[in-house]
Amino acid sequence: MFNGAVQLRSHDIPIASLPGDADGLRIAHISDLHLRSLDGPALEAQSLLLKLDYHLLVCTGDIACAGQSVDEAADLCRRFFEPLAERSRCLAVLGNHDPEALAHETGLPVTFLCDEALTIRVGRWMLAVAGVNQSGGQPGTPDRAMARVGPEQMTILLAHYPSTVYRIRDPRVRVVLAGHTHGGQVRLPLVGCVWAQDQIPLGLVRGLHMVQGRCLNVSAGLGVSTPLRFRFLCPPELSILTFRRVEVSGETSSDEQQSRTGEAGVPEPSVV
Repeated sequence: MFNGAVQLRSHDIPIASLPGDADGLRIAHISDLHLRSLDGPALEAQSLLLKLDYHLLVCTGDIACAGQSVDEAADLCRRFFEPLAERSRCLAVLGNHDPEALAHETGLPVTFLCDEALTIRVGRWMLAVAGVNQSGGQPGTPDRAMARVGPEQMTILLAHYPSTVYRIRDPRVRVVLAGHTHGGQVRLPLVGCVWAQDQIPLGLVRGLHMVQGRCLNVSAGLGVSTPLRFRFLCPPELSILTFRRVEVSGETSSDEQQSRTGEAGVPEPSVV
């Protein structure tokens, strides 16, 4: 039981002094597929992703369902990501429902980042992407994930739990992408989210936010999980995040500091 079609959320992320080659970089962000079969929102999202224009696809955990065998999870992972891997690199981290062994399955069309980072080329610019391993509910180690990132390299960090943003101290991490919350999964009229599923304010359970000087995008995800295997007033979603170059000389201007309002009143970030 799902509340409507998969929603496409589009956000611009203004980055101070972003290299010109990276201006317009588009990242597709999905999360929490909880694949039991390749149908419903998963199939709809796959179809959308095959039509959309982006440079990199990332998934922030819970591809599998709790109790699922590694073989079944790997088969569904392969079937979902194989067509998508033909058009862009696919990166992912493990969530609390994912078996840790999934990251070590051979031949998968997605690269899992388990407390580690890699660098990919965008034009002449090298973009660092780090990921924390939160399989089975473990907290992951952001510091270990950043160990091999260059000293001045701007980094996107992938995590399953949004609360990971509060444990990051490394200034190279400018953008954090997360999931887990399902956007609340069940939202009440006039009230909104009543259960964050993580140690974050209810207002941060989905959408784009500024948290401690970093941009945090929390995906409401595509699937559902126990104890409530349905959504209400919280449709499944995928996001397209576009990096925008912003020149900053001295202090950021008041115009640049001003937040803009995005989907459902969620504040979009100032320059990061």
